[in-house]
Order: sequence, then structure tokens, then C-alpha cells
Amino acid sequence: MRKNTKYLLLAASLLFCWGSYAAGSKAALQELDVFQMNLYVFLAAFLVYFCIYRTGGRHREKSADEKSGTEKREIGKLLVCGFLAWGYFFFYNLAIFRLPAMEASVINYSFPVLIVIFDSLARRVKIESRVWIGSLFGLAGVAVIMTGGNLGTIRLSNWTGDCMALAAACCWALFSVLSATVKTTIVRANLIYMTMGVLLSVCATGFFSTFVWPSAGTLLLLIWLGGFSFALSNYLWLYLIGHCSMQTAAAVSFLTPFVSVVFIAVLLGERIGVGQLCGLVLILAGIGVQKSRKRTEC
Repeated sequence: MRKNTKYLLLAASLLFCWGSYAAGSKAALQELDVFQMNLYVFLAAFLVYFCIYRTGGRHREKSADEKSGTEKREIGKLLVCGFLAWGYFFFYNLAIFRLPAMEASVINYSFPVLIVIFDSLARRVKIESRVWIGSLFGLAGVAVIMTGGNLGTIRLSNWTGDCMALAAACCWALFSVLSATVKTTIVRANLIYMTMGVLLSVCATGFFSTFVWPSAGTLLLLIWLGGFSFALSNYLWLYLIGHCSMQTAAAVSFLTPFVSVVFIAVLLGERIGVGQLCGLVLILAGIGVQKSRKRTEC
């Protein structure tokens, strides 16, 4: 299989996971609050990676760490990444509490632009104009998708909530840039991330919510969200940023809102409007601009 085809399939799978997560979480939140949902999602994802690690991944992880000599040096970086991954969900969910979902989502999806900025600062390289233009096209496309083309509906209604949504975007961007430098395998990294997510979610639920047992149907949905949508998407995302440029990964992530709209339309019966299709065109144009200078494998 050609590398371009391989990465295209990986990106499509990643968007499928992220899109299905958005639709599934919307259904789960009809019974649970965001803190309760996050606890179960992180717990399901933790169990997936714990089982993989115990049933075979453990020996491969040990071998990889021995070869790279990073078992002790990388642990601090992994803990920081785990906190940032959990911080993304924490701040984003708090933003949803304070803001209209549309406003929170538009601010949150500035993270692909932040990924490009943070990556350039980390590598001390200048961002090319085509990357800026492509990123702005992508951000405009996200805004059009979220508003259905009626951009006048976006209002900064609560500065605290807006700052939380921006903090969530910063957390995910920093997590992505830092995770790309971690010198261990993806299973081990994700096991640490999910362990921290469970522990921090327990604390957050204890402080801000209560512990409840979901109904059977919601529990199955949470297992799907954590065990498939979240666990698999995190693996695919870490693989993508480890093998592709941050610019390419960021450009692909702009497509997530449209995929989410498709899933919501299919599963929850909401309509896809002309505005969403126009937003998709803007995002694809932005990706084309970013990749216009020369052909690359990824």
C-alpha cells in the first residue's frame, strides 16, 4: 500500500472516530452530566489499553524503552501530556456549561491553528504564508459549519466561558505537539494518559458532580465511546502526528466538525444544510492551499 493511501485511510478512520464521538456524547449527555460521562469514557479507554498492555503490548513496550533508554527520562513528559489530554475535556466541558454549544465549538476548533503555531515555536521555524492562509480557510469553514452559514449568530456571550474554550484548545494543541516528541510506543503512552484521565476525572466528579450508575443502554454507549471512539482515535492521532507533519495533521482535523454533523444527521435525524456544505468546501480549499507548494508523502 502506498504511503499516501495509508495515511489517507488513517485520517478517514480518525475522523470517523471523532465524528462518532461527538454524536454519541450528545446522546449520553441526555442522562449524565459532562463530568460523569468523562469518568466512564476515560475508564473504558483505560481498560482497553490496560488489557492490550497486559496481553502482549507489555513486552514490546519494555523492549522499546530499553532500546531508546527513555523509560525514566520520558515519564515527566508523559505525565504532562496526560494532564493536558484530561485538561482539554475538563475546560471544554466547563465552557459548554457557560456558553452556547455553537460558541464553545467555534472557539475550541481553533486548536489546529494553535498546533501549527506551537509546533513552529518548538522547532523555531517560520510559518509559511500558505500555511497561515490554509489555516484561516479551515477556521472559517469550521465557523460556517457550526453556524449553518449564519455567522452573525456568533456572540462572545461570556468571557469566562470563552477563556475556558480557548484553554481547551491550547491544551489539545500543546498535548499534540508534546506527544509527538515522546520516545515510547503509543500503547504505553496512552495507558499513562488514560490512567491520569481516570484519576483526575474521579477528583473532578467528586468536586463538581456526583457518582451515578448509568442505565444499561447508556452504559453500552459509554463503552463504545471510550473503548472505540476515544481509545482508537487517540491511537490514530498519535500515530498521525508521529509520522506526518503537524501542518498536515492540523489541516485534517479541521474536517472533524463536518463529519460530526454527518453523524448527528444520520443518528439523531438533524438536517445537513447548505451552510455546512459551504463550510466543507472552505476547509478542503484550505487543505489544498497548505499542500499547494509541493507534493509530499504526508
